[in-house]
Amino acid sequence: FVRRKSQILLIACSPIFATIFMVVLLMQLGFSINASVVASLMINISLIIMLYTEHKERQYRFMSVIPKTREYKFVKGLARLVTDPAIGLEQGRTLIEQEMIREAMMINHGNKIKAAEMLGISRQTLQRRLDKSDITGLF
Repeated sequence: FVRRKSQILLIACSPIFATIFMVVLLMQLGFSINASVVASLMINISLIIMLYTEHKERQYRFMSVIPKTREYKFVKGLARLVTDPAIGLEQGRTLIEQEMIREAMMINHGNKIKAAEMLGISRQTLQRRLDKSDITGLF
């Protein structure tokens, strides 16, 4: 959670740094720019990102559209499973279930009670599905 929040803050603040760099560069090249307007616009965008990502679910949603993040890779992997017609319905359901269990266990650092709550199932059901699949010991 802390790492994800740090990544979000870094991403949210990057437009500010890029804007300051561009404004200084353009001013050095002789362009006349109202830097306060541009900087305030970027600060507002950063604040909107930070306010939007206050909730844990929105953090995940936001990070799932940023390339090279774990969340992005997870969502793309699920999209491949859902859209591949060569995978049958039962096999696809099983693969998606395993990916969701793996992700919940990783997010909760192996805590089965919290992972089960996140998935909306009981801890016993989660344990049965972990025993049935080959995803134990990966988190």
